[in-house]
Amino acid sequence: MTTVTTRIGGVMANQRRQENFAQTTFGAIAPDQSTEKLLIERHRHEEWAQELEEAWQGHLATLQRYVCDLLLENQQLRMKLVAANEPRRRHGTAANL
Repeated sequence: MTTVTTRIGGVMANQRRQENFAQTTFGAIAPDQSTEKLLIERHRHEEWAQELEEAWQGHLATLQRYVCDLLLENQQLRMKLVAANEPRRRHGTAANL
């Protein structure tokens, strides 16, 4: 026999369980097999979560690059606009004198 510790809502409960086979509607499943299945499922979920996180990080990096490109282009266009308006300012200032 083994002791299994189960946490339910913060309360620790000890349960004794025999290591013989548990009967289910699909047949006999050994406790070690079901534990192994759970571990495999958990590992797959963690891998999936990691892949998802990496994908989002990639999207974030791409969006940051786009924003930087747009800011640079905006700054260049603003500088061209200021340069194009500079003769008008000089002309307007000279006319007011």
